[in-house]
Amino acid sequence: MIEQQIRDLFAATADGAPPTPSQVDLRLARRQGRTRLRWRRGVMAGGSLLAAAAVTALLVAVAPGRMGAGPGPANPGPPAPSQFSPLVTNLSFGWLPPGMSIQQGGVLPTQASADVGSPAGSVAGWGAYVFSRGRCYVTRSARLLACPPNPPGGTNSVVLSGPAPSVAGHRAFWSARELVWEYAPGGWAQLMGPVAEGQTLRHLPALRATAYRIAANLHVGPDTPHLIFAERFPGLKGHWRLNDLFYVADRGTLQATQFVLLSDASRLLRLPRDSDFWTNAAYVLGSRALRDSTCSPGEASTTGTEVINGFHVVLKHETVDGESAHDLCTAHADGLAFGLQVFGPQTVVDVVPFFRHHVQLLGRNPAHWTQDPLG
Repeated sequence: MIEQQIRDLFAATADGAPPTPSQVDLRLARRQGRTRLRWRRGVMAGGSLLAAAAVTALLVAVAPGRMGAGPGPANPGPPAPSQFSPLVTNLSFGWLPPGMSIQQGGVLPTQASADVGSPAGSVAGWGAYVFSRGRCYVTRSARLLACPPNPPGGTNSVVLSGPAPSVAGHRAFWSARELVWEYAPGGWAQLMGPVAEGQTLRHLPALRATAYRIAANLHVGPDTPHLIFAERFPGLKGHWRLNDLFYVADRGTLQATQFVLLSDASRLLRLPRDSDFWTNAAYVLGSRALRDSTCSPGEASTTGTEVINGFHVVLKHETVDGESAHDLCTAHADGLAFGLQVFGPQTVVDVVPFFRHHVQLLGRNPAHWTQDPLG
C-alpha cells in the first residue's frame, strides 16, 4: 500500500482478489493493496474494474503549465488542493445514474479515487480519479497526461486520443475509455466508464452523455464525506499521520479498512520487483469480523498467542520480500477483525506494546466508530 499511483484501487488484479473479512492476512492485504495502488489501464464488466497493463512512455520536456489544449475557463475558480486529507473521500458526486453510489475508494497525499456502482454489482459502474495541484500535466503535444512519480524513478502517463468538449468550462481530453479534464487550476481528473474491450468512451453516445453529467457534477475538496475508523490510536497525535488509505462502503457508511500509520522516523524502503514498503511504520487492517474470521494460525511463521487488553492475538515473525516482518492479528476482538504489521529488523515499532498502549478497538457497531482516529 505504498505506491504513488492509485489506479488499481478497486478490483481483482493479477495478484488476486482483495482480502475478505473472513481472513485477516496482512501479508496478502499488503501485496494486494500495493497492486491496487498502481496505475491501471482497464475495462469495466458488470460492476468490476478489470486491471490491465500500465502505460509507460517518454514525456516531452515541458513545464507543467504548458498545455496542449485551448484556453481554460474565463473564471476557473480556486486552485486544486495541494494535498488530500486521509480522513475524507476528497471527492463527491453531485449526480450519479440511478442506483449508483460509492462502493470503495482510496486516498494518497496526491491522489484520491472512488469506484461507483450498484451495491449488488448488477449495474456497470464508473471509476473516478483526481490528482492534487501540480501532480499531473498535459504535454506540449497534448498526447499524454503525465503524472511523474514521487519520488522520481519512472514516468507514468495516460495516452490521450484527442481534445474533448469542455467539462463545466474546463479543458478536457479523451483517452481510450476515459474522460480526462482539469477540474480546477492545476488539478486533473479522470473518469473511467463501463466500456467493453475494443470500444472507446467517446464513440458511445449514451455513455458519453452520462460521463459528462457525472464529471460536471464532481466535487473535489476537503468538504466531502468523512470516513469512519473502527479504531483509535491514543498517544500518537502530533508525531504520526495516516497514509495510503483504502475504504469500502458498508451499511450506509464509508469505512477505512486498510491504511498505514507513519511516524517521524518512517522511511520508504524501495526493493526490486516493486516490493517497496515503509519501515518504522504500522500497517493496519481492520473491519467487522465474520463468524469464520481467522488469523491463518496454521502457518509456520506463527510464533505464539497472547492476551492483550482482553483480546486473544496471534503473533508472527516472518520474512516478506527478503525483509523482516512482525505481525499481530486478532480475528474476533469485540466484533472486529484487526491486524497490525511492521517491517524492518530494528524497527522502533514493536507490535505488542503498540497494540497494548496505542490501539483502542471501538466494537462492531459503526455508530461507535470515529472520524478522527488520532484525535
